[in-house]
Amino acid sequence: MGVSVKQSCPGLQVGVVVVVVMMLFDVSRAQFSLSPVIACPMENVTFTCTALGSEIEWSLPNGILVTLNGVAEDINKEFVEFNVYIIVVTGLNATAITSTLTTVAENGVTLSCRGVDPLETVGSSTIQLADPPGQPVNIQHLVLDSSTDEVAMVSLQWDPPADDGGVAIQFYMVSISPLAQFSESIITTTSATVTADYSVRYTVSIVTTNCAGNSTATEYIFTICPPTPLSPDVSTGAAVGITLSLSSVFFALLGILIGVLVMYGINRCTPRDCNCCKEPEIKVEETELKISSQQ
Repeated sequence: MGVSVKQSCPGLQVGVVVVVVMMLFDVSRAQFSLSPVIACPMENVTFTCTALGSEIEWSLPNGILVTLNGVAEDINKEFVEFNVYIIVVTGLNATAITSTLTTVAENGVTLSCRGVDPLETVGSSTIQLADPPGQPVNIQHLVLDSSTDEVAMVSLQWDPPADDGGVAIQFYMVSISPLAQFSESIITTTSATVTADYSVRYTVSIVTTNCAGNSTATEYIFTICPPTPLSPDVSTGAAVGITLSLSSVFFALLGILIGVLVMYGINRCTPRDCNCCKEPEIKVEETELKISSQQ
């Protein structure tokens, strides 16, 4: 196994420690890839390069060239560690050589590799750092429970930003003013439960966070109106009042009717005494007048 480091800047001193890991594999063409394509700051990124032949050359920033070569019979485990770059030979046979280069992500750094014998350009790639995400959108609130007299349970809901910065969103930071009780301020989903006082004007601020930083805050204002009492409600209280009034009138009329019937029953005849209400008979005695004439 041979390792050589070349520099295009005179006077640059390079220290090299060599470690190579070799495995048997089969490959029919040169390949090059970068993972991840968009990286978080200070995250390790890995380039993989496969070149035909037994020798591979990495091109690093500042014109540094690192060449690795070997034969299949070489079973020594060696790699190259140069500054922030770790270069490993992961596969070697009579047809091709495969190597990986791992480094800490730095925006705009371009790395490339090529086969030396035969000479071929395999590929190159530029490290791209993730951007901070966009703002959350479509914030709204939904009252879950307003059965108590003093507070209501409210669900705050929102949609993730259209731009995630190229990497996964880690969490949302939620704050509310004036201070209200809510489940947690670091939310990994797109909803939060809040305990809100009635008739208070709340301002909610939500920030999206990924590995590259935070978005600007999206604000949302809401107020929860207290539940309406039943008595003044036209659809309930007034109807109850009308029902009670009609019931009172009904029972009053019923009472009068019963009274009339009772009085009528007292004064009317019964089958047992059907003479109680007959008209009194007026007896007229006929008196025979006798007129005598005196002679």
